[in-house]
Amino acid sequence: MSENTTLLKPAELNPATEITRQICQQMDRCLLGREELHKLVVVGLLSRGHILLEGLPGLGKTALVRTIG
Repeated sequence: MSENTTLLKPAELNPATEITRQICQQMDRCLLGREELHKLVVVGLLSRGHILLEGLPGLGKTALVRTIG
């Protein structure tokens, strides 16, 4: 299987980078102290992948989903 891959120039990525940064900042405002998790969730969403959130009750999984939902 051959895929046609086109590399984007940094100038073309800047708007997407800024929007992604703003999304992470907004999530950080709503859910404090989970910056790395927020970045991973945004990467999963942007790559159209699946995200599995596991953890003990009360750690903010539902709040995270509601924030991005």
